[in-house]
Amino acid sequence: MKILFLGGNLASDLADWMTSQGEEVIYREDKVTTDDVKKVSPDFIISYNYKYIISKEIIDCVRGKAVNLHISLLPWNRGSHPNVWSFLGDTPKGVTIHYINDGIGTGDVILQKEVFIDENKETLKSSYEILHREIQSLFKENWDKIKNGEIVSQKQMGGGTCTTRGKVLNSSPSSKERDGILQSENSKDSIADGNLIFRNADKNDAVDIFKWRNHPDVRKNSFNTNPILWEEHEKWFKKKLAESDIAIYTVCCRDKKIGAIRFEDKGEAVKVNIMLNPDFLGKGFGSKIIRLGTEKFIKERQPDKSIHAEIKKDNIASIRAFQKAGYKESHLTFIYPYE
Repeated sequence: MKILFLGGNLASDLADWMTSQGEEVIYREDKVTTDDVKKVSPDFIISYNYKYIISKEIIDCVRGKAVNLHISLLPWNRGSHPNVWSFLGDTPKGVTIHYINDGIGTGDVILQKEVFIDENKETLKSSYEILHREIQSLFKENWDKIKNGEIVSQKQMGGGTCTTRGKVLNSSPSSKERDGILQSENSKDSIADGNLIFRNADKNDAVDIFKWRNHPDVRKNSFNTNPILWEEHEKWFKKKLAESDIAIYTVCCRDKKIGAIRFEDKGEAVKVNIMLNPDFLGKGFGSKIIRLGTEKFIKERQPDKSIHAEIKKDNIASIRAFQKAGYKESHLTFIYPYE
């Protein structure tokens, strides 16, 4: 069987073991594209400590035969650095082998094992090594059954947590989040969650965003508090829409524009900025737009760097919105880390 093994730290030994078992293994640690996978034409994809998101198009290349090895007891601590977050959040510890879907750690569970870690004895480093030994052992013992489809997988149920590139999502994911995080609605440029729809901003949004940017509360909480002239805004907005390293999503609820969120690659990090329609301030939309907008941006752009939000220290509402969305504070910069 030809295996495309997508790995990272500690993964190469397991790939070597698979080769010793007679499998034809193509090992990659870099970011693979759909064309790369089509050229290899594997029968199966194994992901283990792989730092890139695997797209649905890649999964489709192997007709869903794509498996991830994850050192957490899913649904707890989906995403990156699960061992660290299990300690910080005091959540169950363990290992999981699951199918990969277009969500983040949301695929059906093939096998999992709860692992007891004595926190008074073990360090983060030693517990990390223990979990990797456990998942490699579980995989080796069951590889023949996994590749032959002899194990009946189970959907993930209940709550849990998700740490996407270091960002903690809510502890009780909805059915949509369990089944794929975000789902398309009518257009490839739209992503819906409940009544919210995210679409790519266009020139027709210029007037609304101009009004939102100039609202007194927005100017007061901006680092530059001066009013914005229409001519300046028009030029600025046209430039932002044209730049390939910037993503602006307009957020709608039914026939109303709720706000917009902008992601801008600044070299060392991606900067995020949110603008809300004043009519919807204080109604809980801010954190939801931040969380879902960040997920959409990562799913579409797959950035290889942290996402930062710079907020004035007295802008309590914005600070709380980013915290609720899962961003972590670092010297008044709220960070969504890459790794």
